[in-house]
Amino acid sequence: MDHNISRRRMLSVCGAMAGSVVAISPLTADHPPTTNRTPSEREWPMEQYDAAGTSYSRTASGPKENPRVRWKRPLNTRLGFTYKSTPIIAEGRVYAVDQELLCVDAIDGTQIFRADRSYPAPPAVITAQAYRSPTLAFATQSGAEGLHPTGGRSFAGIHFGSTRWQASLDNTVYFFGGGQQQIPPVAADGTVLVTALNDLLAIDASSGDIRWHGTGGEARPAVRDNTVYVPSFSKGVIRYNLETGSAMSSIGTSSFRPLSVAAAPDCLVIGTDRGLAGANYDGSTRWQYKPSGLDRDYGAVAVAEDVAYAGFRGDDQNWLVAIDIADGSERWRSKMAPEQEPQFAPPTVADGVVYVPTEDDGLVAIDAATGDTRWRFTEGDQRLPWSPAAVVSETLYAVGNGHLYALEET
Repeated sequence: MDHNISRRRMLSVCGAMAGSVVAISPLTADHPPTTNRTPSEREWPMEQYDAAGTSYSRTASGPKENPRVRWKRPLNTRLGFTYKSTPIIAEGRVYAVDQELLCVDAIDGTQIFRADRSYPAPPAVITAQAYRSPTLAFATQSGAEGLHPTGGRSFAGIHFGSTRWQASLDNTVYFFGGGQQQIPPVAADGTVLVTALNDLLAIDASSGDIRWHGTGGEARPAVRDNTVYVPSFSKGVIRYNLETGSAMSSIGTSSFRPLSVAAAPDCLVIGTDRGLAGANYDGSTRWQYKPSGLDRDYGAVAVAEDVAYAGFRGDDQNWLVAIDIADGSERWRSKMAPEQEPQFAPPTVADGVVYVPTEDDGLVAIDAATGDTRWRFTEGDQRLPWSPAAVVSETLYAVGNGHLYALEET
């Protein structure tokens, strides 16, 4: 995600919104049941891979020893020292965003379309009953918009039907820039979850209607078992029913302040103002990891095979740390830390490898079991941060050096 915001500013809005959930539009009778569908090995449909926010594909396997470029395509990107937006992959297409929206064929990189649309966060690809093809759902500062996945139909050079719907909390026009952060959307069972104006909005993927909205617009939510988990610095982890928007009891704030959340199969992994915490789904705290001499604030955590991977900041060195989510013990730490501007980038995990967009070393592959560095990849003289990786089948997709890359094993 490519955005610019200070941590101080993020903390200043943490306690701003309060109140109960307000129902805006009721669910239709034919709303499909919640399925907790796991993305297939041929897709990476949203940032952090799935609605749970794990950044982990159980079925994909990226390059492990000697990556090579299968193809690369130029992408108009902003200058700056923040990491780029994760590529999104669905139905054989790769979507990359920055100063433009680029869509290419996942196999050979053939361009499908380019659109002069600037997005500071990647879309989520979601299937809805109203359309034969999936929808690209983009978060905006006041809501969301849904686009046709191939840019719509065209005649005589004019595109039709590229925008399917728009949803807005109000009629105010907002402009990106000036240090604004855009949190990427989450797709879950016909619903698009976005944060706007410090609220969480649940939007119908077919119509763009706002089904409900509630408190919590500070970081990406996570979804598991029909429950939406929203980290709130001042209120703990707020819980909502995905279908109805009804609020449930929050997971406490007495011993830590939540800044991010990932929903692992048997516990929540919560990024806090001190480190990490593990919470059982009944709301009890399982463990807290608060290492001496290290700290972290905002940033996503990857969770794979009972291990959490997160960036930490030290006095002279940043680290990638692996933590056992059964008891919160540290397994290893690596100097190949994720880029930390504007917040720690999410690592990506696939088939025993952790892929990390670093500050100075390009894209780095780390052995998930030992923490040893397997390879580093960059091109040219630039040492600007890459995007978090998306791993689909046996290919890794990432944005770096002003290009969208497809990497595979040599």
